[in-house]
Amino acid sequence: MTIHNFNESLQKSFAYEDWIGWERIYKVAFGEGYSMTNTRGNMELQQKGIDRIITLKHGKIITVDEKVRPTWLGKDIALETYSSVNSNSPGWVCKPLHCDFIAYALIAQSICYLLPVIQLQQAWQNCGEEWTLEYGIKNVNNGTYTTQFVPVPVNVLYQKIGNALRIDFDNTDFADGIYGN
Repeated sequence: MTIHNFNESLQKSFAYEDWIGWERIYKVAFGEGYSMTNTRGNMELQQKGIDRIITLKHGKIITVDEKVRPTWLGKDIALETYSSVNSNSPGWVCKPLHCDFIAYALIAQSICYLLPVIQLQQAWQNCGEEWTLEYGIKNVNNGTYTTQFVPVPVNVLYQKIGNALRIDFDNTDFADGIYGN
């Protein structure tokens, strides 16, 4: 098992905080005329899962947690189930977050997946057990603690996120609604 040093991993993460790629990604995702603020120096926002605040030209605010995998060439997204197995600390796929999106950048593949947090976590709640059985649990030894994740294929994850955005309902609920019979 590979041993990762937390401080080294943190420094690598910070190395990408001013990466020009974020501007390009957010321009494609949110259009022209936005501004962005790096919040990595604010521990309160960090604990809420907010690395970046994007303000669109009309004033809408979008919050983002940025994840970077510099060398990953796989076709999955590593859903962090425990940030620390040792202290039973839940990972970002299942703990309450205040961000709107997780920007999951695979540098070697030149692709960033924008994951809507509410629907991502709903997909995990609905499918996490099944995914754990099918794709397995992976552990990363960080020296003094172990992080745990489940590698879910991108196409499978996005299908379930999409399902969380579509709600089936009984249309008889509208029979006596505002339009009458």
